[in-house]
Amino acid sequence: MKNRTAPNFGPQFPRERIDRSWPFGIKWTTSEEKNLIIKNDADVREDYLEEEGINNVLRRVLIGPEDGSESIIMRYFKVLPGGNTPFHNHDFEHVVKVEKGKGVVIKEDKEETVITEGQSLFIGKKEKHQFKNPFKSTFEFICIILNPEQKAHEK
Repeated sequence: MKNRTAPNFGPQFPRERIDRSWPFGIKWTTSEEKNLIIKNDADVREDYLEEEGINNVLRRVLIGPEDGSESIIMRYFKVLPGGNTPFHNHDFEHVVKVEKGKGVVIKEDKEETVITEGQSLFIGKKEKHQFKNPFKSTFEFICIILNPEQKAHEK
């Protein structure tokens, strides 16, 4: 059997010398910058949301700008029984991962779909949507969005 060498994927640069943004906001940083953050969800402050159209919803910002994340924000929501988010949209697409319980997602055409633990959702740019919990136990999900502040700076 012949010895084979690994294919050449182009010049190799030390990580510290690369300073360019990659698709999806991934950026190589110097070793002096924060580039790995590990947090315990239980250590993150949980806020009761009191905004128009929101009822019985708690939110934690698990990873965000305070952690050095310039492009994306990871949030954890708890929708208490009888609770709901507003019927709203965003100027960007985002993803949702159901972590616990079950809830209902209401689409732009008002179609309601029950979603449960282990399911993931993609919500397109400007797609109106709402989450509600008509059930007896808490509905929990992770939502990852683009940082609205970053989007404003790009315009």
